[in-house]
Amino acid sequence: MKTAFSTLGCPKWSFNEILSTAIDLGFNGIEFRGVEKEIYTPKVKEFLKENIADTKSRLENAVIEIPVFTSGAVLCQNGSGVLQEAYDYIDLCSNFKGSYIRVLADAAPYPQNDIDEALLVKNLVKVCGYAKDKDVNVCIETNGAYSKSDNILRLIDKVKCQNLFIIWDIHHTYRYGREKPKYTLSRIGGYVRHVHLKDSKLDGGKIVYKLLGDGDVPVKDAIYQLHKIGYKGYLCLEWVKRWAYELDEPGIAFPSFLFYVKDILKSL
Repeated sequence: MKTAFSTLGCPKWSFNEILSTAIDLGFNGIEFRGVEKEIYTPKVKEFLKENIADTKSRLENAVIEIPVFTSGAVLCQNGSGVLQEAYDYIDLCSNFKGSYIRVLADAAPYPQNDIDEALLVKNLVKVCGYAKDKDVNVCIETNGAYSKSDNILRLIDKVKCQNLFIIWDIHHTYRYGREKPKYTLSRIGGYVRHVHLKDSKLDGGKIVYKLLGDGDVPVKDAIYQLHKIGYKGYLCLEWVKRWAYELDEPGIAFPSFLFYVKDILKSL
């Protein structure tokens, strides 16, 4: 398995700082969810169409991959902007010769919304169709109303698109779906193409994010179960500092993540 970090964890860093850190610490990949003040990656200078060739060359020379282009498109919502965001990320992924983009089935990380599943399915069919024509795959994340395996499997069954896969957010299926990793993977393992890692504890019913290993999310067991099913993809730290500035700085969180995960991988 390979290691990556989401740029949600370093919202003040420039592209150069992000890339240098990935190289210096020994990460295999970077999941771009914005750079500095620009959250919309297709608008980031390095990812404008005229700069893509140079950016791709810099990453290849550094042996750093982009495992997924992570949009914020929430496909249970109406409006042309929702689909356009997904299309913009598909175009970016295609121009970059990438493989996967992320979309969301629900706006919140935890189940709280009434989902118009008919609209969601309709939008997913459109997005997957657009992506197929550009040789791009679409991943929906286990979040919100789709934190439970059975719910996300029901959705995939309704959409019936061969280029639709899953990003497994271990935290969400455990904390909100109340599933153990072994059970989750027994249901969705064949669809998982990317994995988000984060840890937390409950404090008076409130979720408090912690460095990996300092919380009680079964991260170690999840990695072990991924190994058992032969997963070879990315383990990506989703340190949500862009949304929670009180979290530790990336200079602490990123090396801590690598130390913790690599220690587990050595034991497999």
